[in-house]
Amino acid sequence: MPSFSIIIVTYKRKDRLKALLLQLNELCQQTTKYIVVNGEALDQYTDLKNLCPHTHWLQGNFETPGMARNEALKKVSTDWVLFLDDDIVLPNDYFSSSFAAIENASKDTICIGGPDHSPLNGSIFQEALSLTLRSPMATAHTRLRHDRMTKEITQGHESNLILCHLWMRMDFQRKNKLFFSRHLFRNEENYLINQIIQHQGKALYSSKLFVYHYRKTRIDHLAQAVFSSGFHRVKSFSLSKKLFSFLFLIPAVWVVYLGLFTLGYASHHLLTMYITLTLFISMKVSMERGALLPLVIIYQILMNFFYGLGVLWGLLRLPFWLFFFKRNF
Repeated sequence: MPSFSIIIVTYKRKDRLKALLLQLNELCQQTTKYIVVNGEALDQYTDLKNLCPHTHWLQGNFETPGMARNEALKKVSTDWVLFLDDDIVLPNDYFSSSFAAIENASKDTICIGGPDHSPLNGSIFQEALSLTLRSPMATAHTRLRHDRMTKEITQGHESNLILCHLWMRMDFQRKNKLFFSRHLFRNEENYLINQIIQHQGKALYSSKLFVYHYRKTRIDHLAQAVFSSGFHRVKSFSLSKKLFSFLFLIPAVWVVYLGLFTLGYASHHLLTMYITLTLFISMKVSMERGALLPLVIIYQILMNFFYGLGVLWGLLRLPFWLFFFKRNF
């Protein structure tokens, strides 16, 4: 079994964090854990400090979650580190599956991960959102982060690895001084994984390695998160050209079309095609849970629209970012 530490960044999810710490207490009690409380007073977590042994509590007002993780990374001395979100639930065999993946991986495999799933006791809204995240119209090629592929083990990259649970080998990180970008509030794992691959490291995806992940249940919170994802996806383009794909621009084009259609400057043919594809793909991903189809349709349309808005806002800022990062990196 490799030596490893765990890093968790938390913000206003005390109940979820408590449940996760209790679970870690059962599954890996002796493992060193770094809990970074970002933007809150540390004394609000006093009752949790003695809940889980070998836990170090850090606090700061970091501008991005990546900066909070970087602070904890500086303290890690083990062979591997596991990044966990504070709103996940681990399967009982998570660590045995992880150790098997690490043991069987090649020596140049630097990061390992897998998909996330809706929690077993999740609401119908969380289940519907989980189904929507598997839709190619909602999440394009990154849908692989939320669905088990038929191939159990395959090459990992930013399209199928997700930060809610991600393993990274520390000797490689220390040698190449790799950290999360302090400029990204979302999508920061994409940049890190890309940097690992740029330095000749490899990534691994295992469908057996998954976690249960609580989803957002409020429409306004989901809209805000999706908008931010689109915005920071474009921002990541300015940090690395390797992260660019025309696929991410399609929702922005769709939003522009809707604006032109509303003003009477575009035909209805594209709208008809979009509605047809939305219905077809929503039916396909919700085939096993037909009752959730109306919610899946709503979520898919909402995600397309707000992601597109985020991308458009990001594109407006892109010239500034390109100039700024060129001068500072």
